[in-house]
Amino acid sequence: MKRKTQEEALARLAREFLQAMQDEMESMKANPVWDLVDLPPGPQTIGNKWVLKIKRKVDRSIERYM
Repeated sequence: MKRKTQEEALARLAREFLQAMQDEMESMKANPVWDLVDLPPGPQTIGNKWVLKIKRKVDRSIERYM
C-alpha cells in the first residue's frame, strides 16, 4: 500500500472541496436563487466566504464534502 505524503493528502482535500464548490455553484444556477442586477449608485456590495466542512457518517467515514 502506497503511503501518501502530507502534500498529496492536502491536494486531494483541495480537489474534493473544489468539486463541492463547483457542484454548489451549478445547483444555484439550476435553481435560480438570485437575480443578477446592476448595483445602484451609492450602495456597496457585501462580501461572502465559503465555509468548507466534511460531513461524516455515524461510523466516522466521509459522506461528502460541503
